[in-house]
Amino acid sequence: MKPANPQGKGLVPVLEALEPLSQLPAQQRSSQDWLRDYLAGALIVSARFSFKPVLRQSYYLYWQTGQWQLSMISPSEWGSRLQTTPVASCQLREDYSWDISPYDSVAETPELLASLASFQSGFLDFIDNEMPLVDQLPFYQAELPWYPRLMALGLAKTLQRSLDSAGLSSQSGQGLLADMAVSSQLLLK
Repeated sequence: MKPANPQGKGLVPVLEALEPLSQLPAQQRSSQDWLRDYLAGALIVSARFSFKPVLRQSYYLYWQTGQWQLSMISPSEWGSRLQTTPVASCQLREDYSWDISPYDSVAETPELLASLASFQSGFLDFIDNEMPLVDQLPFYQAELPWYPRLMALGLAKTLQRSLDSAGLSSQSGQGLLADMAVSSQLLLK
C-alpha cells in the first residue's frame, strides 16, 4: 500500500490559513471591551457557517429554531424568502475579533432577546471561575468545523495578546467579573 499524500500537499492550505494568525496586532482593550469582544467572537464561532470570513467584509447573523447562523447574504437580499430572524450585521476585524451591529428589530423580538440573554449567561458562567482567562480561551475547539475553528483560534490569539499587553495574563474570570459591573446586554451595545 502506498502512503496517502506523501508530499504533504494537505498541509499547504492549513499553513496558509494559519499564517495571518502569527501576525495579529496586540491591541489594548478595557476589561469591558475585552469581555464584549470575547462574547461576540464566541457567538460568531458558535454560529453555523461553512465559508472563510474575510476581513472588513459584511456578514449577517441570523437566529432560526434554536441555532445561530452566519451568512454572506443580507436580509434585504433574501427579500420575501427570508425564513429566519435577522440579528446583526457583523465584520471580522484585522485582529480576528468581531464587530457586531444588532438590528433595531432585535429589541422588539422577545424570543431573540431571551436567546441572546441565555447565550450571554452561559458564557459568563463559563468564565466565572478561578482559572486564568488565558486558559479558557478557545485555542483549539475540536468539535467545530474548520472555518469556525480557525476563527476561534484567531480570536483566542488576539485576546491573549490583549491580556498580555495589559499585564493580565494570570487574571481569572472571577477576578475580571468581580472588578466590573457587567451589563445584562453586552452584545446589544
